[in-house]
Amino acid sequence: MTSLVPTIEWCPVSRVPALMAFIDEVWKTGHVLGRDASLLRWQYQHPLLPNRLSVLIATDSDVILGMLGVIFHQFNDHGTRMPAAMLATWVTRREKRAAGLGLRMLNSLHASDVKVIGCLGADTKTTVPICRAYGYAVLDHVPRFIKVFDPEALSALLASASPASTGSQFEAWTQPQPTKRLSSSGEVTRVTPWGHHSADMWDECWHERLAPHLRSFEKDAKFIGRRYLAHPAFVYTILMACDPSDKCQGLAICRIEQVRDRSEKILHVCEFLAASQTAAHALLAAISEIAMKESICFATCHFTHEEAGRWLEEDGFRKENPSQPMAPTLFQPLDFRRHSLNGVIWLAKGRPTAGALLASSDFYWVRGDGDQDRPN
Repeated sequence: MTSLVPTIEWCPVSRVPALMAFIDEVWKTGHVLGRDASLLRWQYQHPLLPNRLSVLIATDSDVILGMLGVIFHQFNDHGTRMPAAMLATWVTRREKRAAGLGLRMLNSLHASDVKVIGCLGADTKTTVPICRAYGYAVLDHVPRFIKVFDPEALSALLASASPASTGSQFEAWTQPQPTKRLSSSGEVTRVTPWGHHSADMWDECWHERLAPHLRSFEKDAKFIGRRYLAHPAFVYTILMACDPSDKCQGLAICRIEQVRDRSEKILHVCEFLAASQTAAHALLAAISEIAMKESICFATCHFTHEEAGRWLEEDGFRKENPSQPMAPTLFQPLDFRRHSLNGVIWLAKGRPTAGALLASSDFYWVRGDGDQDRPN
């Protein structure tokens, strides 16, 4: 017997197998979250309820009818913290969509104490129109930056695209981008990998030199540890730029991905946070060293911060134009169909408007804040 009103609750850990079966049946057959329980548990760790996932599920007579994945965060507004969340994997059974079940799950999250809600990679036909109606601001294109290290390898990679995507349309991407890097002032003397004392050093840098000047999801050492060091599938390289007094002045996080069934390798720059231009250039020099050592085809990164974008362009990165042919973003397997990354964001009343946040030059948003840097 079915009830008139489905129950909405945080998914018990004991129901992980049922949730995975729902994802495989209703969302996407063969999706990684329907195959990999460790990744599912990691992505949706509930910060307060250890026996629950941070996935809202709607159930009726023990049958899962819908889900809304939530990645909990803190949001930093120039040094002030507030509860925040990123949406992911929002789906209901087709026969329940007209009844507004998906909206009930979203309303449940909005009724909590969360002050900032965002989503990257929002479906333009379903999620974006709903979020607009709820007062979310929409960013059609999260800026993407690319630096080519091996033009011949990139030419070979692009040649595997469909005939309509080959030839002169991609010619600009195979041309080296001139660098405009300025000489170092001596402020930063070394770039080192994350180590035993790095958490304390980074927290001091983040809280004192970066967070007061940024609007972003929290990037303290606790976040770095959970999001990157504890990832169940990916191995990330974390670099820290330090000045002569051994104070951290910046951090960059990257990972290498080999294209499936091909020899080319891509370098993903997942985080890029620097307290000064000198620190930025030191980190970018270290990233280039990794790229050359590992025979990287090209480096790619998505983020919104205006000044950091200028620093990347000084180093030879090129900002993509969404209206022109774009380099691939998916590599398992190589896929040219998906292009720009969008985002939606909502702020509770009393905060700066969501539109003003997206327009601000100090807003920093990256793929790793949501579920956009994971196996597929």
